[in-house]
Amino acid sequence: MGGTWSMEGDSHEITWFTETDRAGEIEYIKAVVVRRPSRPAATRAPSLAFIGFICGLMWQKLRRALSPERAAHAALDRAMQQLASGWSGLSGPAGPDQILYSGERSIVSVSGRELSLPAGARALIVLVDARAPNGQPAFETHEVSAPTTTRLPLDPSAGKEANRQRIRAQHRAARDVWHRWLDEEPTIRAFLGHPT
Repeated sequence: MGGTWSMEGDSHEITWFTETDRAGEIEYIKAVVVRRPSRPAATRAPSLAFIGFICGLMWQKLRRALSPERAAHAALDRAMQQLASGWSGLSGPAGPDQILYSGERSIVSVSGRELSLPAGARALIVLVDARAPNGQPAFETHEVSAPTTTRLPLDPSAGKEANRQRIRAQHRAARDVWHRWLDEEPTIRAFLGHPT
């Protein structure tokens, strides 16, 4: 079981999904989606989707205040619907820009396009340029060697807090590995206009 990670810059958004080997000892990046939105974040006006997102958050807070148990059930229902439809990870609000991931089916869905993931400890890089002249996003895919990080199993003899600290330390170490690789990967650097 891996995870879903993301970060946003002034002119790009990066989402990546990780998997672990069968023994659960090695974690590696399986898919990276680098998206250049139609306009940089600093120049984008709040979209209706964003305003709708904020209104939705306000509605959820109100609903939780009125019925916390009901809100928890609704969130669980949404998560169960995602699992039932075969997706194990997602990023972004529902809609055309949402990125979906299925390790089980070995695919990532970007703007409605389902792309097969490479076998083994290889990563699929998907570059999406929403600034294409024809108004449709331009896609480019690359298969590369995936960076890895070690995952230590939980220690049953250690206390709950010790294991929690161990997990936090592993997440920080993994984040550092992923960020360093994303910053240095030549295909991503070239797409973002950074010198290689």
